[in-house]
Amino acid sequence: MNKSAQTREKILRKGFEYASSFGLLNVTIGKIAKAALMSRTGVISHFSDKEDMQIAILKYTEQMFVESVLKRAYCQDPIDNLHNLKVIWLNWATSLDRQHKTSCPFIKAAIEYNDRDSGLIKDYMQDQQRRLLCYLSDLVERCKGSGDFKKSTDAELFAYEFYSLYLGHSMQKNLLDSKRAEQRFYLLIEQLIARHLSEDQ
Repeated sequence: MNKSAQTREKILRKGFEYASSFGLLNVTIGKIAKAALMSRTGVISHFSDKEDMQIAILKYTEQMFVESVLKRAYCQDPIDNLHNLKVIWLNWATSLDRQHKTSCPFIKAAIEYNDRDSGLIKDYMQDQQRRLLCYLSDLVERCKGSGDFKKSTDAELFAYEFYSLYLGHSMQKNLLDSKRAEQRFYLLIEQLIARHLSEDQ
């Protein structure tokens, strides 16, 4: 990796951390320059404008999610893969910045842009969400194919419910005792999985 690529990586990492604490909407060239201990000119040289940088941060965040969650959770046994995902995904972004409360940057961005008109950022976010739900649906299909889940299980509906539980947890974990919130999340996911296990399990 050359120096320019290393600098861009540093900027995106700081952008990822900042968005996890304060949201993507609050990301600006100046704020990220300050966080990265760089000049505004130094940051701007890597992106055409703020929107270009924000989309680049979303792409970088997705790469981090794939490496930190999906690849770590993966195993050949699909039901074990699902259980691994349940644990690893839960608080994947919370250890980034000890000075500020952090949460999933995807969720923060989704809340911020939910009521905004369509645009490059919102369109890209929606595509990310679709791909995530497709990943979950494919994992459920693997569970059906292995005989762990009932053949009648609706993979898309399961994925929607699983993700909805994660969204609910993300919204409530800072309002409730975090340990209690985690226990409730695990319990609800286990109940969801149990409803779809085949009779042979």
